[in-house]
Amino acid sequence: MSVSPDQPQELAEFVELLTRHQLRLFQFIVSLVADRTEAEEIRQNTNVVLWQKAAEFKRDTNFVAWACRVAHFEILKERQRRGRRQVQLSDETLEQLATQSIENSDLLESRRQALSWCMERLAAADSTLITARYQQGEPTETIAARIQRTVDSVRHSLSRIRRQLKRCVDGRLARTEHS
Repeated sequence: MSVSPDQPQELAEFVELLTRHQLRLFQFIVSLVADRTEAEEIRQNTNVVLWQKAAEFKRDTNFVAWACRVAHFEILKERQRRGRRQVQLSDETLEQLATQSIENSDLLESRRQALSWCMERLAAADSTLITARYQQGEPTETIAARIQRTVDSVRHSLSRIRRQLKRCVDGRLARTEHS
């Protein structure tokens, strides 16, 4: 795929892939770099390199794996640039984590899609509770006070909903494997 102004279709396809996979790319980087600000900086540097190397990307290959490999090299560059000012993982450990993360990216995306599908099927009250706790990060005590329930009651409900979601996700993945 050669990205140039005289090939607008290839350019549009590359931009669409790059845009669609920004979250997965960031999740990969942040899994290897504990600091979110540093991870965001690395993601931006990775995007620049991806754009520069767009002509090297081969159609019908795994864009996420390619982008994550580029991000891995950007992480290594950042580590060298910053030196060993802080305790860090060894390069070998970082390499193993990066490889595993790339290999698991499709599985994690399938699980994320299944979870999204299952979340849409929750009762409204259950969805509100899960969203408040896990997407908005509200403490259980705050939720309990807001909805006028005991903390134990809210914890019990969250536990029940998590089990329900796990069964739903597992079932959804099993169905998609067999189809």
